[in-house]
This record gives sequence, structure tokens and C-alpha cells, in this order.
Amino acid sequence: MILHELTANKKSFRPVKFVEGLNVVLAEKSSSSSKKDTRNGVGKTTLVEILMFCLGGQATRGKGIIQEALKSWAFTLEVTLKGSRIKISRKIADPTKVQIDGIIDGWPIQPDYTELTGSHFYTINRWRDLLGWVLFDLDVAVKSQSDHPVPKGLISCFIRLGQSAYQKIDTHNLARGDGAEKINMAYLLGLDWEFIGKIKELRQALREYRAAKKVIGEGAFSGAVGDVEEIRVEQSKVLAEISVLEHSLESYDFSPQYEHLQQEVNALTQETSSLSNRIAIDKRRFAIFQEAIQEERDVSREEIEKIYRETGLAFPTDIQRTLDDVLAFHRKIVVNRKAFLSDEIARLGAEIERLTTERDAKSKIKGEKTAQLATQNIYDDLLVQQNRLAELKSIEKRQEEWMSDLQDLEQKMGKIDAEIETEKNSAKEDFAERKDILAPLLDDFASFTNKLYGKDGALRICPENDDYSFSIEMERGGSNGVALMGILCFDLALLKVQNRLGREISLLVHDTPILDAVDGRQLALAFELIAEESLKMHGQYICTLNSDKVPIGDFTKEFDFNAHVIHRLSDASPADSLLGIHFEVD
Repeated sequence: MILHELTANKKSFRPVKFVEGLNVVLAEKSSSSSKKDTRNGVGKTTLVEILMFCLGGQATRGKGIIQEALKSWAFTLEVTLKGSRIKISRKIADPTKVQIDGIIDGWPIQPDYTELTGSHFYTINRWRDLLGWVLFDLDVAVKSQSDHPVPKGLISCFIRLGQSAYQKIDTHNLARGDGAEKINMAYLLGLDWEFIGKIKELRQALREYRAAKKVIGEGAFSGAVGDVEEIRVEQSKVLAEISVLEHSLESYDFSPQYEHLQQEVNALTQETSSLSNRIAIDKRRFAIFQEAIQEERDVSREEIEKIYRETGLAFPTDIQRTLDDVLAFHRKIVVNRKAFLSDEIARLGAEIERLTTERDAKSKIKGEKTAQLATQNIYDDLLVQQNRLAELKSIEKRQEEWMSDLQDLEQKMGKIDAEIETEKNSAKEDFAERKDILAPLLDDFASFTNKLYGKDGALRICPENDDYSFSIEMERGGSNGVALMGILCFDLALLKVQNRLGREISLLVHDTPILDAVDGRQLALAFELIAEESLKMHGQYICTLNSDKVPIGDFTKEFDFNAHVIHRLSDASPADSLLGIHFEVD
């Protein structure tokens, strides 16, 4: 991958031409500027924003270069990818498409064609998928998702953008916090990245089971108390009362005159109780189906595997499907499920109405017959006991169901905990087998830091908790400049890993935050190191720097810093800025 030139559709824009090796974009301060003047609007960060924009970066209205003031702008990046020299153009007003000009025959994703303009273009998601294949050898059949390496995230590891990108070696977007960056970093290093997504998925299932357990445990349903043992204690009390009532009713002395009437009342009591239970069950199912049809939605790529596990589906490994087929299959499932849910809701509604009518009719008859019995005091206590017995049996049944549900949840949670530990142990074993892969990276990092500070820095990488831990240890680590040089050395070593793995990415871009706080001597050594290493990889290192930070007196005699300055910006006037107008990146 080689960047050649960055242009725009506006005459005021100052084109930037790139070369192999070290590329410095220098922001100079005019003689008329005061100490209070800044160079924030000359275009240093804007340049990095535009590069990321052309390479599929996020386009959020009101952020970065996606501003109303630039809505008529379009930027074009000329670049060589996979041996083809192409032009990439993207408009601020329509960032959802990327126009391509060049020969890309044989690439796995081909652009669409617009006859009206005679141009070829990619939608932004297809463009990102293509870059994933071009730069990082990602499988284009696997669409971007949070538990897989994401092209946009991988690129951000080599184009650090914004202050948060310079906080840690493995963090390029502090706002995410979803573990995706650990997956990206593991992939770039040639480590096992899949276990991170697997554990993330297992953790989510565990949270869902715990939430369900909490609902029962907190007594969201009448009669449920605490955990299984607490419910069992309550159930034993109910069973004891049931036993007493049943014994009392068995020995009850019925009057012959009313015995037949009492039998009818008993039968009607059982029938209405049974009908009430059926109505309650149907109402619960009715509510669940109503909630399900409201929440029913199309599936995303991230949910497909989860659906397979839950439904027990499996496909032979020798059968290949396109994602469109898979998604179409699942959309059909969603449509069928919605139809099924609608039918069930209608059926249950009718059934509830029928059962309610039947129960009310029997209840009316029962009331009439009970009224006859109520005239005889001898049956008052009998009716109370019978009603209490029916109530207790209903409670006992619900308690049994809740205990069964809780025990099932406990088993599932225990199984998931075991699976998580298995994944962790497998990752540790895999990591031990891949230490030889990491050895050159660790050696490069130690060598680079030694050239800057005379002592080897230590790069620590190991499986920890649910993913990997990445950290660096540097002498004089309390200095912010030393920490930033540690990040620079890591990025350079990471780029060499891609070179060894035969990946296309050969670009590293840093903005001024990584260089401003560095001592002059170390900054001079860093530039000389970068110039040497980037040429070895036939790559490019692009950075922005304020002119007063250039350590002129600290370079070796053999190193000509000015020969690496590819573009000069100034605060003398808007015309001397990158865009040729006054503009500051938010």
C-alpha cells in the first residue's frame, strides 16, 4: 500500500504528495504571529481526518470534517493497492458512497456502476469490507461484526486520530469499551482472537440468565420467594396445611339431605378452578406472544450464531452459503414467526374468551347451589376449607414450577461458567504455543526503545480475564513524552508484524499529540529510526509537526530532516492552510 497524492474538488485546497518512507507535514508559525496565536486551524489534524475519511472512517455529522461549512467538498486519495494505482473519492455531502477510478479486476468485491455519471462506486460498508481484504487479508464473506476483526478498527490502529488514541498502545477509541479493539489487536498480532468473542457471547448469556433468576428471586410472581431453598421451605409449609385440610375434609360428616348438592358444588369448584388455571396459563402465553411480536425484528450478523445455538441448528462445514442467503433465511424465519405469533394471539384470545364464558357460567351455577348450601350452617365451614385447599394446591403447583425454572437456570449458568473457563484455558495454551510468533515483535520493540533511550523497553502481552492484556514498561516511565514514544515504538513494531505476515498495510500516521511532549534528542532519534525502518518495509510514516518542535540541533550529520518535509502549512493566512480556508477540526 502506497499513498501518492491527496487532492480535493476545491481550488483553495493545497494538494499533498506523499513519498515512500518518512513524510512530515510541517506547520510553521508566521513572523507576524503573537505568542497567543495557534496553528490549530492550519490543517494538521484535518489532514489525518481526510486520510481516515477516504479509507472508510466514520462520518458523523458535526464531528471532524463532516461540517456544514464543507458540505460541497469532496476529497480524492490516489493510492496503490494490490499493485493497482487507483483514485478514491468521497464526498462530505454523501459519505455513504466511495467513488473508485482505476483497474481493480479480479478483486473479490466489484464496484457498482452509475450510467448517469459514468462512475464506479462502493457503498461505504462494501468499501470497508474490500479494504479489510486488501489491507488485512480478511475474508470478504464474513461481514463486519463486533466479535470479528473490523476493517475500520484495524485501520485505526495505524492511523491514530484524536487525543484518546494516544492514551494506551491498544486503545484507539476510548468511547467504544466493547472489547472490539482487543479482537482487532489480537488479529494484527497473529494471536487467537476468536476466544474473545466467544467469551463475550457467553458473558451476555450469563447476564440474561442472572436477570431471569433475579425476576423470580425477587418475587416478581406472586408466591415466589428467594432462591430454590427458600421456596422449598415455603412449599413445605403449604404442603403441611394441605395435608391437614385434606384429612379434615375426608372425615367431614355430610348430611344425607344435602350430600348430592355438595357433590355438585365440589364438582363445579374443581371445574371452575381448572378453567381459571387454563385461563391464567393462556393469558400468560398471550402476553408473552404479544411482547414477542412487538420485539420481533430482523436479525443481524452478530445474532445469527446465537440463533443457531438456541434452535439447535447446525450446517455441515462443507456447505458454503453467502451471507445474503443466511440473512434471507433468517428474515423468512422472522416473517414465519410473526405469522405464527399473530395466529397464536388470535387463537389464544378466542380460547380465553370461550373459557371465561364457560367458567362464568359454571360459577353462576355454583353460586346458586352454594347459596342453597349456605342456608345450612353445617356447610359454611366446609366451603371455607374447600376454597382454601384449592388455593393452596394452586400455590404449591406454582412453587414447583418456579423451583424447576430456577434449577434449570442454575444448571445453565454453571455450564456457561465452565465453558468460559474452558475458553480461557484454551486461550492460554494457544498463547504459549504462539510465543515464537511474538518474539520478533518483542525484540523490535526493545530495539526501538533502546535506540531512543539507551535501554530496552518491555512489551507485555498475555491472556488475562476475558481477553488479552497489553502494556509497556519504559525507563523514566513517569514522563508523558516517554510513554508517547513507547506508543510510537509499538506502532512501528506492529507495522513490521504486518510486513512479516505479508499483509498489504504499510502505512503509519500520527498527529502532533504524540510528538509535542517529546524531548528534542529523543524526537530526533525517533525521526531517524522511522525513516530507516519505513524504508526497509517499503512503507510510509506520515506525521504532522509544529515547526518550533523540530529538534534541528539534535539530528546526526547524515540525516537531512528537510528532505522528509513533504508539505508546509502556515498560520500567516487562510490561503496557507491545508484547505485554503479557515477551518478547525472539532
